[in-house]
Amino acid sequence: MKKFLISILFLLISNNLFAKPIYLECIDDEPIYDNEDQYTYLSVDLGKKKFGVVGTKTILKGECLIGKCESVELYNRDMPFISEDYEYLKIGEEEKNYITLNKQTGGVVWYSYYWEEIGSTNTFKQIDNWGYYSCKATKELPF
Repeated sequence: MKKFLISILFLLISNNLFAKPIYLECIDDEPIYDNEDQYTYLSVDLGKKKFGVVGTKTILKGECLIGKCESVELYNRDMPFISEDYEYLKIGEEEKNYITLNKQTGGVVWYSYYWEEIGSTNTFKQIDNWGYYSCKATKELPF
């Protein structure tokens, strides 16, 4: 009986150790330019509490006359865990640069900010930046 319990415990532990992260493909709902689609790829591993931005891909809309009309940037950017409840997962740096993911709908709100100088006064103001994305799970990354 003891060997049976040990083997069950090992299976439960090894199942979590070898679980792969979920990759999310998130399209920008409000892109800066109307003639392109921008995708951001996130890695989510709830078991290990490990999260990150894997990369981005920008594709020009319409047909491409010469070569590929896309740009790929790879990142290895870890995002720390902030909080999780039954509906939302929050990762990043609280009040600075964070992502809030709706676990049911795949909707993402990404908050960050930057400093902008007011004229030439050497005085700066904080500019808040909110990005809205729609995400879906994907098994493979496109790069």
